[in-house]
Amino acid sequence: MLRNPLFTVHVKRPNTPLGNGSNGCAAHQRNLAVEATIDNLYNNSRSGLRGVLIFLAASAIAFYFNERSLAGSLPDNVMEQLGSTPPVFLINCVLGASTLSALISISGRIYFNRKPGKTLAYL
Repeated sequence: MLRNPLFTVHVKRPNTPLGNGSNGCAAHQRNLAVEATIDNLYNNSRSGLRGVLIFLAASAIAFYFNERSLAGSLPDNVMEQLGSTPPVFLINCVLGASTLSALISISGRIYFNRKPGKTLAYL
């Protein structure tokens, strides 16, 4: 039974089976398990979509301010203590290594049938 993903209502169902025998109870338990799985999938998909939206918003903000540097907004004495800014190539290498390690972590979870990690950790 599919539900509206924005308005999921949990209704308490009776414990007694509708039919005679134990088949009704087993079917009821299977229905509850399927509903729990569907609800879990909806929650995971919403969490993933929120992560994508946060990433897109951060990317849009960074693109808007691409002519400015964070180093230019800091006082001179702080910049003297921090030193010079690293080249863009090194920053891209660090971001590439971070992406590669996240992909390895995700593939390990898929291989060992573990639950996916939280999106916030990847952001």
